[in-house]
Amino acid sequence: MFRKHQMDSSAEENSIALVADPSIMLIKQTDFEMLKQETTRLKQNISNVFTQDVIEKIAGLSNIEKELEQTQQKLKEKNLEVYHWKSRFEKTQMDCQKERKEKICLQRELQEISQQHNLQSDYFASMGSTYCTALWRVSQNEQAVPKVGDLFQFVSQTLKSYIETYHDDMPAEESTEAQFACSLCGIITNIAASSFGRDVLADNPEGMQVIDTMMSMLIDAPTKGASQMKNLILMSLYNLTINKKGFKYITTKTSILDPLATLLKEECGPELKLHSLLLIQSLITEHDNINFLQSARKLLSTVTLDKLCRSQCSDVRKVAMEIQQDLRLYNEQ
Repeated sequence: MFRKHQMDSSAEENSIALVADPSIMLIKQTDFEMLKQETTRLKQNISNVFTQDVIEKIAGLSNIEKELEQTQQKLKEKNLEVYHWKSRFEKTQMDCQKERKEKICLQRELQEISQQHNLQSDYFASMGSTYCTALWRVSQNEQAVPKVGDLFQFVSQTLKSYIETYHDDMPAEESTEAQFACSLCGIITNIAASSFGRDVLADNPEGMQVIDTMMSMLIDAPTKGASQMKNLILMSLYNLTINKKGFKYITTKTSILDPLATLLKEECGPELKLHSLLLIQSLITEHDNINFLQSARKLLSTVTLDKLCRSQCSDVRKVAMEIQQDLRLYNEQ
């Protein structure tokens, strides 16, 4: 009895010691059996829950997570790139605004310079027109004809510049620019009106350059807006044909007949037609220049001459009839 009691006391102590161990839990036998049955049931059902499709989806989920991480990384890189380009855009925008302000300042300066240029241009054109008009009047005196080529060179360069500048849009004949150009042509016309002046023009290389420029202006300058200038040019060329050298030089330029024929066909004033006819008449007086006469005959058609012979201007009628008679005599030879 004593030993049994002693053994029971020892087992109780061991039991108490086991319970005191925190890593061990005591449960009832019935609970353990129920847990065991539940575990067995889960093992049996696990194959039904984790099918091959579920396993593949779980694996796919892992791939999706990796792709998501890669996408997040790319998004981060794109955000950095966006930040970079946004910074550049803001800088460019600031530069653009700065340049716009500079452009506005430059435009204002250009406008001021343009206004100053226009004022200076008007002033010098007015001054040149005044002086050239005075020189035009002075050149009517034979003793005042210049004996140097500087004036001829100046006239030639100025007239070339005038045509190049206003070729497609001639200024009004009342404008300062047009009066300036007409004054230069008038000076040459007055010089060519005297025998000494014609000799100066014909013997001077710069004088021949002026003649070439004037013949070019007959071709290049439109009649509208330049009729006064063309009248003066035609008068200069007519005066020059009185000089033997001048006549010989102009008759070598058969291209002059084209603008003359055009003037006769155009609806222009009788003065232009008269001066064109007078120049043609002067150029065909010498029948030795066969090439020039043939060119004149081709360009001056019978229809054109007949129309001019019926002109209301008596001077035009008279000269046209004389030219028609001269061409008939040439054809009979």
